Amino acid sequence: MRLALELLDPEDRKVIVLRTWHDLTFAEIGRRLERPENTVRVRFNRAMPKLARKVEDLRQGRLQKA
Repeated sequence: MRLALELLDPEDRKVIVLRTWHDLTFAEIGRRLERPENTVRVRFNRAMPKLARKVEDLRQGRLQKA
């Protein structure tokens, strides 16, 4: 999982980590990253499938940079 996260775009990684590991709300993440709450929510919703694909790529032996 950590390697898959490292392969994501840094902004995607920040949003995922702050939401899932630090359990921050989208509003809190937005304030921290100086982004609108809705922008953060959309980024998270788009980043999660990217993370799932990276995990699957790693399981299949396919390494690709974001």
